Amino acid sequence: MTLRTSQAGWKIFIEIYFMDNMLTCPICGGKAYRTALDCKKFFLTSCKGCKLTRTKLTDLISGPSPDLYMSKSEAEKHYLVQREQFADYAREILDFLPNVNRGSLLDVGCGMGWVVKEAGRRGYVAVGIDPSVPYVNLGKRVLKLDLYRKTLEKFRTRQKFDVIVLNHVLEHIKNPRKFLEKIKYLSSKSGLLLVACPNIDSLMFRLFRCKWYGLVPWQHIWQFSDKTLKMLLQANGLEVIKIKKTNLYYKVPGIKGAVFRLLLWFSNIFQSGDQTFILARPNK
Repeated sequence: MTLRTSQAGWKIFIEIYFMDNMLTCPICGGKAYRTALDCKKFFLTSCKGCKLTRTKLTDLISGPSPDLYMSKSEAEKHYLVQREQFADYAREILDFLPNVNRGSLLDVGCGMGWVVKEAGRRGYVAVGIDPSVPYVNLGKRVLKLDLYRKTLEKFRTRQKFDVIVLNHVLEHIKNPRKFLEKIKYLSSKSGLLLVACPNIDSLMFRLFRCKWYGLVPWQHIWQFSDKTLKMLLQANGLEVIKIKKTNLYYKVPGIKGAVFRLLLWFSNIFQSGDQTFILARPNK
């Protein structure tokens, strides 16, 4: 079955395409960018001030890839085929938190809610928000989780959370400064922020360049390195506690799979993984 591109997918595509001369760098406020990599259908451009990389689409005629975030069939595949992978990943990301008293946890961009489910198993009072109707509906129905079909902008609560998770979210956000202000508002006084993003300063990106799995140019506005992600958080009043580099998940069979596993092993040895975990907290 061919996936149709949703209205939301076209909106994201058009916004990314036409915003080239409108976005200021969320780290240094600069507006001057240079071309860092020409990938024919898109460019990667680098801020001249702080080196933050962002995506510039160039092929309006071909249109965006299908919006898998809004696809019911993709959500069902996620549960039926990939649930063990995502459950394992939820354990990995929550293992990055310090072993402290469990409190309240908010997962922003929760998808189906695997992090919420694992957090609840560990003793957190956990909730999740996500704009995807099929993913949230499936998580509520099948996993029996406390999820809300909301964007962060429209999420209204008086509660302050002890942990907030941004798992592969910030790279999608057009205005990270405004977004992080809301995150700080929702954090308790001793609250922690756990961020995961693809790491463009990685061995896998250097090898695969335009074909690197982590780029997702139709969806990812910003392409963070561990350094620029740290700089973004610090520029927005967050103290970085610790950083870990790990790797994205590659499901590649046969001989190619063996090669990929070897590459990922090397990237771990040389601390050049293509995914960054950062733990931060609001400055006191």
